[in-house]
Amino acid sequence: MKRAATRFLSVLCLLSVLAVSLTFSVSAESATVADLSRANAVYLYQIENDRVLISQNTDRPIFPASTVKIMTGLLAVEALQGRYAETVTVTQEMVNAASGFRMYLNPGENVTVEQMLYAGLCAGYNDACMVLACLVAGSVDAFVAQMNVRAAELGMTSTVYTNPTGMHHDRMMTTADDLAKLALVAMENEAYMEIVSTVKYTMAANGLAPSRTFYNRNFLLARNVTARYYHGAATGMNAGTTTEGGYCIVATAEEEGLRYLCIVMGADEDSAEMGGTVYSYQIANDLLDFALYSHGMVKILAKDTVISRAEVSLSDRQGDVALVPREDVSAYLPTDLDEDELEYRVMLTEEPLKAPLSVGDTVGFVTVTHRGSLIATVELCVAEDVEQSAFLVALDRISAFTADRFFWLSCGYAAVFLLGYFVLLPYLRKRKNRKRAKYF
Repeated sequence: MKRAATRFLSVLCLLSVLAVSLTFSVSAESATVADLSRANAVYLYQIENDRVLISQNTDRPIFPASTVKIMTGLLAVEALQGRYAETVTVTQEMVNAASGFRMYLNPGENVTVEQMLYAGLCAGYNDACMVLACLVAGSVDAFVAQMNVRAAELGMTSTVYTNPTGMHHDRMMTTADDLAKLALVAMENEAYMEIVSTVKYTMAANGLAPSRTFYNRNFLLARNVTARYYHGAATGMNAGTTTEGGYCIVATAEEEGLRYLCIVMGADEDSAEMGGTVYSYQIANDLLDFALYSHGMVKILAKDTVISRAEVSLSDRQGDVALVPREDVSAYLPTDLDEDELEYRVMLTEEPLKAPLSVGDTVGFVTVTHRGSLIATVELCVAEDVEQSAFLVALDRISAFTADRFFWLSCGYAAVFLLGYFVLLPYLRKRKNRKRAKYF
């Protein structure tokens, strides 16, 4: 019985985890952030607890701008692992098609793979990304084909790549939903994250160019241009802009062991007279502050707190037994949580419980919901020992036996037998005696 109950509880716990990931979200309207209308799409996600905190137009097709470099960087880091010290000679073919934000690499310049990774992924130079594409796939076109294959593998069904830099192309599109899928994979690559979290990198001089120092293009990290958008919890990943795509940023952050993903796409900016605010950075800052300071890990169950009491049978004990959670449970919730918003529901494997019971025995579970969303399911345990009464057990066995179907069938057969013996048998004997009297 206990083994079956344990399996039952395990299934319920699994279902609760799935339910949390599917049902819990906070609407954009509930957040105190910058005007979200200044961006085409916004997404804020807490990774460890699988919580979408804010979501706006995440399925809307948008021009990706420099966020394309996340895919470029992921493929390059994976393919060039172990080759960072390798020297590469820049060719005209590698940089011929580069435009936009560039470091102006010279054909014939000798560079290392590491230098190109930092130049392309940290500083965001388009010509460095072209060099990486050629190193990985032999040509830019072949590399773009690899980008689209990987996008399909990741389930990025609304994404089409046409180049590795993010320079505008009418056919190159994505969505915030797709970018989230890509970013979550990239976050798990330590080499990639090390590069995109670097604030400053110096590239040694070579025969055709002097020493060059460049900074991360993400102003949540780097303060060489302005400290206005710096955020202390930011850890990477990519930022940029095009005329058609607007200002875009895919940002990661971490504080107190919790990681966040923030995406702002297609944002605009104020004129210099209006303060020159770049809203991709402003909204990202506000969203990260919202995630960090308005939400946190809140204890919702304590293992030494009595959740309920339950009646116990087969015991001389007067009263019921206390039930407590098996473990402490915390959930990622608003820090100003009103405890009245939490609802607790207790379910037992059997009612009443039956003695004997020992401290720690699992007898059910408790679910906790917040505003109608399931946030936890935890086993309930007995908080005290309950001894069994031998007399009550004997009565229970008698009661169980008399309630059994076999018992009543046996009684039925016995009744029929007795009826035959005391009624039918004398009748037959009497009838037989009458026949004898007839002949004599």
